[in-house]
Amino acid sequence: MGKSKYQSIDEYIAEQNEPVQELLNRLREIIHNEIPNTTETFGYGVPAFTITDSTKLTDMIMIGGFKTHAGIYPQPETIEFFKDRLKNYKYSTGAIHLPINQEIDEKLIIDIINFLKENRT
Repeated sequence: MGKSKYQSIDEYIAEQNEPVQELLNRLREIIHNEIPNTTETFGYGVPAFTITDSTKLTDMIMIGGFKTHAGIYPQPETIEFFKDRLKNYKYSTGAIHLPINQEIDEKLIIDIINFLKENRT
């Protein structure tokens, strides 16, 4: 999935501006709360959170930092499933933008993670 120039997710987050750092750290915390046995790695150069079970290692969700927002990258079918709840966010087939000047809907993030867990392929 591509290499990252970062040695750790902590290093990746530390290079972001402060509001984005806070948002990424909160997303990371939510992900760990919902997927306690997650493994942190990188996918496409951004933090990726995976879950291991007896049959496979599946990328669950990725997050990324940008100047004015944090991106969250679930599977396209997840975004399609939640599109009615994403009206307050800019989103595309594979990404949801969470602006730094807007409170995130933590329940939505938790629901997205749980949808991913339940619908792994």
